[in-house]
Formats: sequence, C-alpha cells, structure tokens
Amino acid sequence: MNNFYDSQKTNVIFGKDTHKTVGEEIKKYGNRCLIVHDGGSYLTKILEDVRASLDASGISYYELGDVKPNPRLSYCKECIEKVHQDPVDFILAVGGGSVMDTAKFIAVQANMKESLFVNRDIFTPDPVIPHGVISTLGGTGSEQSLCAMVVDDSLEVPEKVGLYNLGFFFDFAIINPEFAYTLPPKMMACGAMDIMSHCWEVYFAPINGNEIMEGYFEAIVKAVLKEGLVAKEEPTNYDARANLNLAAIMAMSNTKPAAGEMGDWVCHHMENPITVTFKRTHGEILSIITDAWVKYAWKSNPAKFVRWAVNCMGARLYDNQEDTVMEGLRNLEDWQKRMGLPTRLSDIGIKAEDCKICAENAMKISGTGKAGAYSGYDVDMVMEVYKLAE
Repeated sequence: MNNFYDSQKTNVIFGKDTHKTVGEEIKKYGNRCLIVHDGGSYLTKILEDVRASLDASGISYYELGDVKPNPRLSYCKECIEKVHQDPVDFILAVGGGSVMDTAKFIAVQANMKESLFVNRDIFTPDPVIPHGVISTLGGTGSEQSLCAMVVDDSLEVPEKVGLYNLGFFFDFAIINPEFAYTLPPKMMACGAMDIMSHCWEVYFAPINGNEIMEGYFEAIVKAVLKEGLVAKEEPTNYDARANLNLAAIMAMSNTKPAAGEMGDWVCHHMENPITVTFKRTHGEILSIITDAWVKYAWKSNPAKFVRWAVNCMGARLYDNQEDTVMEGLRNLEDWQKRMGLPTRLSDIGIKAEDCKICAENAMKISGTGKAGAYSGYDVDMVMEVYKLAE
C-alpha cells in the first residue's frame, strides 16, 4: 500500500430540505455572496429557496448564470473580472459538475497572480475565496474533490484540462437527493456511468496489497448498477437517488478511497477530447470508450479483468478467461442500453476516422505526453480504441 495524505476539508450536509439552511452556512464566512449556476429551468424552485435563505440570514448576493457543459476558461475569466469589480465573501455553486468546477476555478484563481494553467502547484499560494455547493446532479464527485475540469477555449482546438489544487475543496457541500427527481433520464444515466468510471480508473491501476479498496470500488459499482435502474423506473425513489449521490462522492474523494493511488485515467484521457470536439456529454462518451477499452486492454491484465467481470458485472467464471471478461462486457452493455446510453460511436453519428485530432489531444491531458498515467497509450493505440468503439 502507498503512503498517502488524507485531508477531507469539505463538510457534507446530506438529505431532504438541507439546501434551505444555506444562508446559515454562508453567514459563517461573511455577508456578500456570488451564486454561480447554469440558468436551467430545473433550478427555478431551488434558487427561490436559496434566495429566501440568504435573505433571511441578511446576506446580499448577485448571480452569474451562464455556465455551459464543459466549462469554458473564457467564461471563468469573465466571472473573475466581475468578482474583482464586486468583491464577495463567498461563492456558491448551484448545479452539477460544470457549475461546481467553474465556482472552484473562480474561488482559487481570483486572488492568484499566475494562471492556474501555468502554476500547477497543488498548494495555493494566495488566499482562496470560501466556496460551497448545492449539488443538483451526482456523478462527477466534484462536491468533495480537489479537481476541476476546465476547457481552454483560447486555443484553436479547445482542450479540456484537469486542474488539481487543494484550494478547490469546497468548504461545504449540500446534497439533497430529491433534486434528482426531475432530472432527464439520460443525465442520470450519464452520472451513473461517470461514477463507475471513476471507480475503474483506480481499480485497474496497479494497486498492490489493497484488498479493502478493491472491494470498496466493487461495492460502489454494484450499488450504482442496481440503483441506476431503480431510479430510471422510479424517478422519485428517494433511497435510489440517495445511494447514487453517496456513490458519487465515495468514488471521487481523492486519496481516501484509493489509499494514495490516484489512478490511471486512460478512459477519461481518451474520452475528454471527443466530448469537447463533438460537444457531447461526458458520461455518454465514457460509456462508449469504456466498452472499447475493455476489448482492447483486457489481455494486458487478464486476472484483474476477470475479477472485474465476476465481482462487478456478475459474469460467470469460465475456464477460458476471455469468455468471462466478454460476458462481463456484455452485461455492462446490456445495462448501458437499458439506461439509454450509447455503446458505439456510430450510435451518435461519429466515425473513428474523424477522431484523429482527439487522439492527439489525448496525449496532452495527463501531462506525461501519453494517455493514461500507467497505460501510456500513444496516438496509434488511442486510435485503435476509437476504431473498436466505432
């Protein structure tokens, strides 16, 4: 097992009507707040409750509500300029992963002299604006992580960049599973797929001597497979929604679940450029890439893929390892289809031959010049996965 440092800064406030206490929480930090959201109609009642809570606590506020999926650096800069003109004591994100990451970036970058894209030091040298979130979609796990994904749209070919900084940790995360009741089924499915992918990016990394953590990830995946289907059939099933929300933060709370192993992230590195280039949803592209990656990668670690097929995907244990792995993959594809997720690039009108620039961009995301911290895929290897995904 690796050495690791575990600091869980974020206070998680979980359950029904918890968002109505947000004014009391923010009052601990000051009297002026910026609310960041995406302007979606699904937020109407939530924002009404938030404003009422802030008003009751004597907190003044203003809102910036134009966050787009895969948050853009240009918009983050506009928000920071507004914060410089109208300073705040607290930044509140109300929304899903893109909104959370936008708020994190503003909170840390606002007082930094250097760009976070240049200064990659995980310890922030300048004061961070206190920030929290009312989460409306579980999946990314951004509620309790030190990561923010931001698209550098200043480039000719925009790139989605993973930034890591201890300052990104929210001071609190309010999670009310009831907010997911009205989510479009596809968004819920994409969030569920993202949770499982977060588990597998670490699960398939070379974790040695850590049976507890391997079992931990298997348990999360099995819960997501079950509760995702329940939530699809029964949108107002509170326990199903609550389990999905809990799974999201359990899968992505950094060093704690991985016991010091940050994972490979090869599927995310291959997925991110396609998502940005073709303006798709993160979870749907992960669905496609994960299936193709299993076909491509299983022979490199057959024992682990067999364990995955049996313990995560409910496959039978055959004498032939490939039979076991492929049954596990078929079970995954069956679940994806039941959830309304695509399993092939052709399902969403994309050809592998159109993804060459995506393969090249996949080399940049990890910072190592290859896709995957351990896999080390080059452009040709990524293109092989894309071809299998077609």
